[in-house]
Amino acid sequence: MSPFFSSAWSLTPTLLASGFMTGPFYHYGPSTPVSELAGEVWLLLIKLSGQIKRCDEVIPRMRNEADEEMVEELVDTGGRLVNKFRKALKACEKPMLQTISVGKLGEQTGVEFGKTMIDEENEWKKTERWMHSIRLWNLRFDANCEEMIRNLLAVKAPT
Repeated sequence: MSPFFSSAWSLTPTLLASGFMTGPFYHYGPSTPVSELAGEVWLLLIKLSGQIKRCDEVIPRMRNEADEEMVEELVDTGGRLVNKFRKALKACEKPMLQTISVGKLGEQTGVEFGKTMIDEENEWKKTERWMHSIRLWNLRFDANCEEMIRNLLAVKAPT
């Protein structure tokens, strides 16, 4: 992975996702289908990240082995979705680096990132499948884990 993306991924998912969302808003305007899609990607990534973090916090406190296995499997699945996003970052790298080489660092880099993820047919299909997978993951999380995790987080962790 290039230095740009190895350092970019170390940023918080919120910061990384907001960088992704800013480019299409800047390029297409705030009330366009592309900007709305970018906003949805941003929200999905933030929600996925937050739910994985919540799962990681409660796994050590779980007493029921079946529940623990279910939550760990959900975390693993969420990790695979994050890895798919990393692959999408890699696919967007070349157009972004081209903007850097011509001295247009900043907003133009985010524009190229968003255009590659949403405009280019091949990457858009991957992005759309990724978004669908995260929506399904969220439904599964809500149905199987949300209440259990909320209850475990409500109980003070042992010191």
